[in-house]
Amino acid sequence: MAVEVRQRGRRPVVYYNVYNQGEVDDLGRPRGRTTFQRVFIDARVEPVPQDTAAVMLGDFNEHHSWWSLVNGAPRRQAREMVDWLRDRNFALANDFNEPTFASHDTGLLSVLDLVFYNPAAGRLDAVYGFRVDAAASGASDHFALLWESPPSAEPVTNVTGCKFNWKLAVEADFVEAFRARLDETGHIIRLIMDAAYIPTTEEVERATRCYQDAMVYAAQKTVPERRDSTYAKPWWNGELDDAKEILAAAKDALRGLTRAQAEAQAERVRKLTHRFRRMAKRIKRRYFRDLLANASTKELWEYKGWTGGKRTYPTPPLDQGPDLPLAAEHADKCAALRRAHFRPPTDLGVQPPDLSAPRLHARAHQKVGVLEASVALDVAGLSPGGVEAYDIGVLGETR
Repeated sequence: MAVEVRQRGRRPVVYYNVYNQGEVDDLGRPRGRTTFQRVFIDARVEPVPQDTAAVMLGDFNEHHSWWSLVNGAPRRQAREMVDWLRDRNFALANDFNEPTFASHDTGLLSVLDLVFYNPAAGRLDAVYGFRVDAAASGASDHFALLWESPPSAEPVTNVTGCKFNWKLAVEADFVEAFRARLDETGHIIRLIMDAAYIPTTEEVERATRCYQDAMVYAAQKTVPERRDSTYAKPWWNGELDDAKEILAAAKDALRGLTRAQAEAQAERVRKLTHRFRRMAKRIKRRYFRDLLANASTKELWEYKGWTGGKRTYPTPPLDQGPDLPLAAEHADKCAALRRAHFRPPTDLGVQPPDLSAPRLHARAHQKVGVLEASVALDVAGLSPGGVEAYDIGVLGETR
């Protein structure tokens, strides 16, 4: 039986409950294939997806040196099960040789109930705080296997509006500032701490706010603010975290596989890698486009290294008119400027003359030398202005 557990803010974990029962002959001796061999080892299709966070638990009914002391070599069924689990990088949660079974008939202790988890489940702490509890087994001869699932990630409101670097905080300075702030409003807290006084709900809430205000005041006064690393990516988000985790799980599943087994998984890793890179480019482009669209002129020049790249955008976004988005990128700005300042000429309704054929009363083309041009300019009272030796032709003249 397989159960998928989903929690908010966490990847799902699949728990496989295994009762490893073997076939026996008429004399009760084990023979044939066990449940684990038939369901997992003999399966034509991989029963546990390689990038799934998986936990296997149950009564495995096998003895092996991986989890207990054994006399002699383990039987073939146990060896095949261990090889299958180790090929997929499963780890054992049980402590070595810790009993999980006590026979009601003989009282002998044994290690039969086991919990295994793969690397993806290990990163999620899917068997957090695992322990064997004999007292919680009730009337069963099998001990209870207990563990906890860590609480899902929940966003916590930052009441101060800034981040503090508590590693650099000095405890004595913080305590001194905290006590000084409490002394100013301490009468409210001392009132509700009086054992003979029954405070109202409003008084308790007011005292809580005073206590929190004192902590915030002391932190702001004595603890330096935490600054993001220069290597931090401001455009990184939860979507990239999920994609990176899926890629890491696929890479973990690739380890330990034979060459024939790894071919399909390697192709999956390549596809997930390309998907992650495309996603990062898309999110990065969208982040800087939104940053540019919402920036003022002053903010543009304050961006670190804003003009250090090949393309610079020293102006704020351009307004393209009603019902049109702001022009933030270089190509959009150029198109907006062309539409505004280089409009096509207005149609005046005048038909231009046909100059492809000779016109009536047109003079023939004549070559004019530099001397003739200079004389003509002098007669007209114009300065030649450095006339060079080139032909000046009379293209046409209309009477």
